[in-house]
Amino acid sequence: MRNTMIQNVDPMLSVWRLVERVEKRSTILNHRRTMNLISYEIEDVTLIDHTPTRIFSGFQVLSKFLPQQKRYREMAKHAESIYVFGVPDIDPPPIPNITYVALDRHDKLAKEWFLVSYGPGYASALATEELTDLSTPDDQRIFKGLWTFDLSLVAILDEWLANTVNAQIMNPLDENTHNNPLQVRTLNNTINRMLGRIHREQSPLIRDELKTLIKTGLYPSILNYTGQPQPPQDSREQEVVILFTDLRNFTQISETMDSRQLVERIINPYLSIVSQTIYQYGGMVDKFLGDGVLAVFGLEGSPSDAVRQALAASHEILKQCLARDMPPIGIGIASGVVSIGRIGSEVRHEQTVIGDAVNTAQRLSQLGHNDAWLSHTIYRYVPHDKQHLVESRGKIELKGKSEPHHVYRLRG
Repeated sequence: MRNTMIQNVDPMLSVWRLVERVEKRSTILNHRRTMNLISYEIEDVTLIDHTPTRIFSGFQVLSKFLPQQKRYREMAKHAESIYVFGVPDIDPPPIPNITYVALDRHDKLAKEWFLVSYGPGYASALATEELTDLSTPDDQRIFKGLWTFDLSLVAILDEWLANTVNAQIMNPLDENTHNNPLQVRTLNNTINRMLGRIHREQSPLIRDELKTLIKTGLYPSILNYTGQPQPPQDSREQEVVILFTDLRNFTQISETMDSRQLVERIINPYLSIVSQTIYQYGGMVDKFLGDGVLAVFGLEGSPSDAVRQALAASHEILKQCLARDMPPIGIGIASGVVSIGRIGSEVRHEQTVIGDAVNTAQRLSQLGHNDAWLSHTIYRYVPHDKQHLVESRGKIELKGKSEPHHVYRLRG
């Protein structure tokens, strides 16, 4: 089988310049290893999730593709098509469903390492520019980059590159025709894999950059696709419902498993169930706290709506965890006025919620195994037709609280 090679690329075409000019909200990437891990994440959407997309991948020189050929051979079985760009310094191996695109060393794209993946259920692009020279040894090469999930921007990149290789232009997609639920599931899968990478990563710089990407890139993108509001930039007070999940007996479990097994068999499935269910029922995941998840309901809508959503999410989380034979889960739900906004210093800060309701929900989550516990402030909003599902457990002392709290348990 002979290689399929396309020539004569527009020398001024630049993925990086378009993304840099348009995508103002994304975090600038400074570490090459982070960019490498992101490229794996985008590829894994095809390789592991089997989400159908068309892929344009820029390797600068085709010899850089050789170490990835086995991976791309598998990806090509699931992708609509794959186009690999690079200066032809070697004769690349022929692979079904992969077309090579020859660059000149002076083309803009020859200075860029990029990955564009676009289809009816997924849109993502990594754009980088090399600040050193192609001849620089690998351990000394320096890049800057951006990772975007903006549907319209990725669609433009796909159309540009499709025209370059004379490929069919896809029907334009928008928020109404794009498969938003599939995009959300795929982004959640990406978050779970990235959490595993963070757990295994040795460099604190890379861990911090990956955490920032999850907080400022992936979660806001999920919110955009689900239509849920983002927390305001400036701190303010608001009454909300807090849901906290706790993976019980986690310390004992972690002593019996190595870190890789722990992440793959326990942490990733648990976080996937919780985060997907929270978004499904209208909540927002605020943060992961080790084996705990802090979520917020009621940033919009009435308190009674927020309580109903939180109770439904709790029931679904417990049902799924039991069905998958997960370790026991404890859930605590409380409501109250919290401070929403930026918390931290000039050097490091994050968007989060702070208040007594957060502490109460966390303490409630530690009361039981595979059940949900509610504060009295939650019970007052439980609809009359649902009150038979909630039983009073009287007043209980919660750790760190000065007075006993009247608590309730969700039946079933």
